[in-house]
Amino acid sequence: MKMGIPFSSKTVFLIALVCWSWNGFSQTPACAALSIPSNGGTNVALDINFEWVASARAESYVLVAGTSSGATDILDNVNVGNVTEYDLPNNLPLGQTIFVKIIPENTDGQNINCAEVSFTTTTTQVPDCVGLVVPIEGAVDVPLDTAIEWTTSTNATGYRITIGSSSGSNDIIDDLDVGNTNSYQYPGGFAVLTAVFIVITPYNASGSNTSCSELRFTTTSATVPRCTQIINPQDGTELVPVNANITWIRDFTATGYLMTIREDEADGEFILREEDVGNGTNFKPPNFKPRTRYFVTMIPYNAQGNAVGCEAITFTTGDPLPLPDCSEWVFPVNRSSGVSPNTTFEWSEVPNTDGFILSIGTSLNGTDILSMEDVGNSTTYELSDDLPIGATIYVKVDTYKGDEISETCPIISFRIEGPDPMNLENEIPKFFTPNNDGFNDLWTINSTENISVNKIFVYDRYGKLLRQLGEGQGWDGTLNGKNLPAASYWYSVELVNAPAIKGYFLLKR
Repeated sequence: MKMGIPFSSKTVFLIALVCWSWNGFSQTPACAALSIPSNGGTNVALDINFEWVASARAESYVLVAGTSSGATDILDNVNVGNVTEYDLPNNLPLGQTIFVKIIPENTDGQNINCAEVSFTTTTTQVPDCVGLVVPIEGAVDVPLDTAIEWTTSTNATGYRITIGSSSGSNDIIDDLDVGNTNSYQYPGGFAVLTAVFIVITPYNASGSNTSCSELRFTTTSATVPRCTQIINPQDGTELVPVNANITWIRDFTATGYLMTIREDEADGEFILREEDVGNGTNFKPPNFKPRTRYFVTMIPYNAQGNAVGCEAITFTTGDPLPLPDCSEWVFPVNRSSGVSPNTTFEWSEVPNTDGFILSIGTSLNGTDILSMEDVGNSTTYELSDDLPIGATIYVKVDTYKGDEISETCPIISFRIEGPDPMNLENEIPKFFTPNNDGFNDLWTINSTENISVNKIFVYDRYGKLLRQLGEGQGWDGTLNGKNLPAASYWYSVELVNAPAIKGYFLLKR
């Protein structure tokens, strides 16, 4: 090194050499200005995205946002990287002043002196979420060319849809704005047998409703199913049980099956005619007749149509099912008397039976009180109304297994406590002779010591009412002043304290 410094002679100098370099001054980045929304803006949409002007020397940005100055209840020092826009994870609160600070940073540090800006959000709420109309939520077997339809959201000015083949995905449609319409037709149709996941986001000037749930449906096969095979009974089988089930092999493109059963011939009487038996592989038809030939056809179907050309199998049934045993009667005791009118009926259990059929009447084989009531497996029964006072009651309990009923079970009887109307019936005249000779000129019914007569009705043999009488009032065999012919006439007697009785008598001339 050559330096222009004069040195004195005979003088010792000490020289120190210091090495150094200069790369300029260190600097943190300048502040970034928020451009969207603008500082002081009003009626800002709730789903607004933040945008700002890039800062010189900035390598990333930290965002702070809240509902009061300096607050962090919306964004708490979120580092968004070296970008100039940010999509908020949630909509901004309704009708609030929002305070935002953008802090640029680089390796020399953060510029924490940047000014806070603010704006005010709209007071109009974002629209409500919608529901699927076509297809319905969770639907299966949806045709591939189905146009998606949804309900209308109040205050919505448009809708965006996202469609994917798995939950949360957008591989079919990604946030497509379809405008202010309630339907969308996917070009080319959906894929075969695919689960489709869809999010419909309504929006208006206040923003989008980003909280709407994902909806789904499943598409159908693109073709009609093939015919299936009935595996039980097998084609040509003989001695098939009359209570047999029909079983077939599943076709995974089918959404259901139609069963047809014909009797004796291929074109014989229909037992079932394209009966929809669901999407299972087994069905119990009504019991078959014994020793009879049947033709069974099974047709799979889906939304595209029915399988074509499916052929019937045939089989022949065997002997009828054995009838179940009859029950033993327990209470009231057969042929007993003085039974309470509100008694509970009881009979014994029967093994290998499906239930009991109960009939109750006031005459042998009568069902005027209870007619062929299926009481299931219960072995007791209580009527809702009391039994008639003094009446003889006849009861029959049949057992059944499937469709087979043991109809030959015995009838039991008992008499309810109270006056026996037979005592009065024995006192009713069997005939009368209205010839004015002073003997048997009137037909009359009187009360007895135990039975009180209320009303008496007289009919001809065709059931036409001829006369209504009171107790002890006699009938002279006339109608409107004219003598009626000699014949049989019928009566019905309404009693005060016993069941009504009916019978007939002769008019002789």
